[in-house]
Amino acid sequence: GTTQVLPFQVTAGGGPQIRIGADYRLGDRITVQGAVGMYASEPMGINGSVTLSNNPVELLAFVNLTDAFRVGGGIRKSFARMAATGVAESWSGTGYYDSNVGSVAELQYLFASDEAKPGRSRAQFGVSARWVNETFTHNASSYSGNHYELGLVLYY
Repeated sequence: GTTQVLPFQVTAGGGPQIRIGADYRLGDRITVQGAVGMYASEPMGINGSVTLSNNPVELLAFVNLTDAFRVGGGIRKSFARMAATGVAESWSGTGYYDSNVGSVAELQYLFASDEAKPGRSRAQFGVSARWVNETFTHNASSYSGNHYELGLVLYY
């Protein structure tokens, strides 16, 4: 038989991500946050598939500009792996990808009642926009991992 080759794309930040962490308040307006994440992108074909999995670790600092707006930034180190099945198993792009220590910039808007404002012990829900700047290396080649993320946040 013949094998049909179709183009595929695996991108950093191209799908749903989950992060969990801890937020330590240094005062009324400043917090330090550590988080670990999980992400997978899986383009699939009829006779093979490729999976990029990534587990980033982040250390960020935030300033509460108001009760609703937070701005922050910090560092990030990713641990990524590309796996393949079927006809893609012999592809040279499979294996572990090393990342540099990248950077993160983030803006958050928190929806809060008077009982759930920064510094109080009630849950806070919000939205975030962030930019991640990182580079991956594999087999002496470098790949940009730069991406933006739009997300939901929950602090409790």
